[in-house]
Amino acid sequence: MATILIKIGGDMAKNMPAALLDQLHQLQSNNQLIIVHGAGSDITAACEQAGILEQRVDGLRVTSPETLKIAREINVSNE
Repeated sequence: MATILIKIGGDMAKNMPAALLDQLHQLQSNNQLIIVHGAGSDITAACEQAGILEQRVDGLRVTSPETLKIAREINVSNE
């Protein structure tokens, strides 16, 4: 039995296609799955609503202290 870590984007986690669910179910039968989901779109929307400009470098979000506060609030509320 292997442990498999799968990172799924927050949007994908909200609207997961049935085919992906089937594949995850098949993997789970012989493996331990750890699925981590993101919340990027929720964080972006909350930052926009708060008037915080998003900063990205090479496609990666630069997390300011204000953005980190929002990210923590969102991730805690999604637990």
